[in-house]
Amino acid sequence: MGASVAEFKIEWIEQLESKGRGEAFTLFRLALAKITGHDYAKIPLMSHLLLSTDQQRQMHAVLQRLKDGEPIQYILEESWFFGRRFLLNSSVLIPRPETEELVQWVISDWGNISGVRVMDAGTGSGCIACSLALGLKNAEVKAGDISPGALKLAEKNAAALGAKVEFREWDMLSEAPEEQWDILVSNPPYIPPAEASTLAKEVRDWEPAIALFTTSTDPLQFYKGILKIANHCLSRRGAVYMETHYLFSEAVASLFDNAGWLSLIRKDISGNNRM
Repeated sequence: MGASVAEFKIEWIEQLESKGRGEAFTLFRLALAKITGHDYAKIPLMSHLLLSTDQQRQMHAVLQRLKDGEPIQYILEESWFFGRRFLLNSSVLIPRPETEELVQWVISDWGNISGVRVMDAGTGSGCIACSLALGLKNAEVKAGDISPGALKLAEKNAAALGAKVEFREWDMLSEAPEEQWDILVSNPPYIPPAEASTLAKEVRDWEPAIALFTTSTDPLQFYKGILKIANHCLSRRGAVYMETHYLFSEAVASLFDNAGWLSLIRKDISGNNRM
């Protein structure tokens, strides 16, 4: 016998009480849209829609995984970034709105210039590289990551979106390629391992540690690597765009200032020093 959308809505809000009614309903809508194929925006109007036995099974499975703490993006294997759908799995970070702001900054600065050369260091899902390839004029975009799993997913995203990006396996801490770029962009690992206990369970237990944490106690570890790459590979007109830990953004700026660069810190939508 079919159960209605309204019945499932009540169950999800009750079962996910710890997340709050608003977040529980958002998660419910995302799951229902994915499983039924209906428009996310129209879900609130479908209270009397009956779900098939298979759809009910899938909804219950998603609910249980959410109760276990798994992020909805990994469960549904997708996330939206800069207005586009990206495939997702647990080998990469979940794209975040703050990173969209970083991409917008690059496009605002370079969007009217044709043929710029871009490198995305630590590309993960490819969300930055693909967004820039599609948002800049005739850009030559390359992207690297140390994780073969991340690169495989990034290549799938580029193909699905029609984004022209050249991907490579690359350790930004040990290698500076022999080529020049106009833009070096990165959202590197910037959380010191000692901060692991302060992270939300969904982040700490599910997102890849290699993309979250520095491999030393130095919170500037990857920014020092990026600085070396920038000094070696950036053109004379070149610029570096980075996402930073809000507690260490001024230290990152000082690192570059002391090396002869001109730095600028920008806040994210929440008012934190982020870029």
